[in-house]
Amino acid sequence: LQKVVIALAPQTVVEVVVTEISVDAIRLLATLIDRNFTVDELLSAFTAAAKQLSKFKREFKRIEEVIEPFFQLKNTSPIVLYSKQDCNGYYKLIL
Repeated sequence: LQKVVIALAPQTVVEVVVTEISVDAIRLLATLIDRNFTVDELLSAFTAAAKQLSKFKREFKRIEEVIEPFFQLKNTSPIVLYSKQDCNGYYKLIL
């Protein structure tokens, strides 16, 4: 993660979401979410994720509530989804 952050411009704000959901759930979210989504597209992605991994439905809803403001117009900050469950701290970057 540090290598990725170093590669960004110094004035770049990076939004980090730390969660305890599984690495597979983080991978699924990162696959379904595009940084250029509208808020409606983001909500659709979370609905699809909840259908695929229903045991994380509540956690997905919390993450959705946290990152939705980052998908408002004019917010282009990269988003990092970080899982504390993995001993090495697994993460996915959404640009």
